Formats: sequence, C-alpha cells, structure tokens
Amino acid sequence: NMKTIVPLNTNTPAKHIVKETVDKEMQFIKDLGRAFRVEDSAEKIVSDTYKIIDKINSAAVDYKKPKVMIVEFLSSMICYDKTKLVGDMVSRIGGQVEETPAVIGFENVIKENPDVLFVVCSHVDYGDCLKKITENPAMRNLKCVKKGHVYNVPLRFTYGTGCRTADGLKYLADKMYPGLKI
Repeated sequence: NMKTIVPLNTNTPAKHIVKETVDKEMQFIKDLGRAFRVEDSAEKIVSDTYKIIDKINSAAVDYKKPKVMIVEFLSSMICYDKTKLVGDMVSRIGGQVEETPAVIGFENVIKENPDVLFVVCSHVDYGDCLKKITENPAMRNLKCVKKGHVYNVPLRFTYGTGCRTADGLKYLADKMYPGLKI
C-alpha cells in the first residue's frame, strides 16, 4: 500500500483541499536546493522572498488594506481564495481575501464587491479576460470596476511560483497599493 507523493507546489485535483502557501513554496525551493546541492542559492531566494514580504508590509503600513478577489475563467469562473497560493500571497501582504467556493458566478463577485479584482489571464486571452468583468453590465457598480482596479495577473504568479514568488508579490503589491515604493 504505497502512498503517492505529490510535490508541494503542484496543482492537481487530488490536492484541491490542500492549503497552498508561500511557506510551502519556499520549502519546495529549499528541497530543490538540497537535491541539487545548491543550498546557498536556494536559501538566498527564500530569504529574499521573505524580505520582500516585510518590505511591502512596512511600506504599505499607512495604506487601507484592500478586499481582494482573484478569479480565472476556465469552463466556469474559478475563485482563488486564501487557501490557494496566490490568495496566500495577497494575504501575506495585507490583502483581505475571503474563503469562497472554488467555482463561483458573477453573483459571488457582486456580493463580495472587492476593492481589487485580479483576473488570471493566459497569454492567449490576455486582453479579453478583463472585459468579461469590465464590460459586463452587471459588474458596472462594483467598487473595483468604478475605480479601475481590475487587473490581470499572469499565470506564472499563481501556480507553483517557485523563484518567481518575490516578483509575484511585488506585482500584486503594485496593483493593491498604487504608488507604493518598495
């Protein structure tokens, strides 16, 4: 009765109830560092990532902490809450991310009425993915639509971010806290 081991930073249906975190992502980098005998390089990536979190939180201390939603349009609308990696990244830098069902509808977004809405976009639909929100008449009264705070977020900053985690955190912070200097 062998147990299948799934790497920490993978996204598989079998892991849909597993909380994904920045800490697990950093552990994955440390594990790779050990496996490839580059522990010092791995430790620098991990250290730099945690320093970025601290810098963002220090720089954003006087900013209102925004209510944030992260969605993706697949066969239906998917919501990445604080149990998913990108949601944890947003939470770690002060964003308020509610727990939601994995599959949601526009009515969930209207009910949440986030200050900032990130839409995960692949290269194929980079421009069009935002229009599903910004050009939908039912969405026009959302705070994030009225204020122009609907942003795409590249796929590379949402799944298995690895050594791109710090870049993802900076990208998210830039949109969550306009004018932030880190």
